[in-house]
Order: sequence, then C-alpha cells, then structure tokens
Amino acid sequence: MVSYELLANLIIRHGLPFKFVEYEELRTWITYLNLDVVLLSRNTIKTDVLRIFMREKNSLKEELMSIPSRICLTSDLWTSRTTEGYICLKAHYVDCNWKLCSKSLNFELSKKLNEFLCEWGLEKKYFLSLWIMLLVMMFWLKP
Repeated sequence: MVSYELLANLIIRHGLPFKFVEYEELRTWITYLNLDVVLLSRNTIKTDVLRIFMREKNSLKEELMSIPSRICLTSDLWTSRTTEGYICLKAHYVDCNWKLCSKSLNFELSKKLNEFLCEWGLEKKYFLSLWIMLLVMMFWLKP
C-alpha cells in the first residue's frame, strides 16, 4: 500500500527506530484519523524498509553498470552518537547526463576491518593510514 511505503520512507529519511510505529501516541493519532486503518508492527515496517533498500540498491547497481565513465572510490569516516566508528565507502561518477553523482556503497567497512585485524591478532597494535587500511581490505575481501 502507498501509505505503508510513505511510512517506511519517513522512517528511512529521519533515521527513526522501527519501534516508532508502535508508539502509543502515534497509534492513537492514526486511529483518530481513520478508524479502519490496519496498524503495522515493527517487524512489518522493517520488512518494508528492507524491501525499499533492496530496490534502491538494485537500481544503483544498474545505474553504475550503465555509465560509460569510470568510478572514483573514496572513504568517509565519522563517529555516531554512541561513539561507534564508521567507515563509509563512497562512489563518485559522472552519469549519462553529465551530472556529478556521489553515492554511499557500504557502511560496514569498520566491522570488516576490525574482524581482519582480530584474525591476525593486531586489534591493539595497529596504526595505519586510511588508504593502507582500504587496500588491505580490498585484498582481504577479494572473492
């Protein structure tokens, strides 16, 4: 339904928790607007969000495969409010309309890097530049 997708997009856009759909005040307000509405659970909205993610991911894959130019990969580092570190892999390219585009491809590189360093017993002994870390990961993640 359109309303479910709109709700999923609201959650995605504002980074709301899936539990948002189970807030009592929200449910009261929605029921007030429409007594016949079927209220969603957090599991249902999670499924909808993941479906949108897969649709957008496939769309981006198709776009990246169709562009005639090369793709420049960069990384972005930041720390969340809970002090978790993130490394984001970004793709920069010029599309078929000559528009410069930037898309985030992966947010879990820091987990994979940590797994790699733990595997080698180096989790407390490393000091590497970001480019060296990315090169190490590229060879480690190679199929």
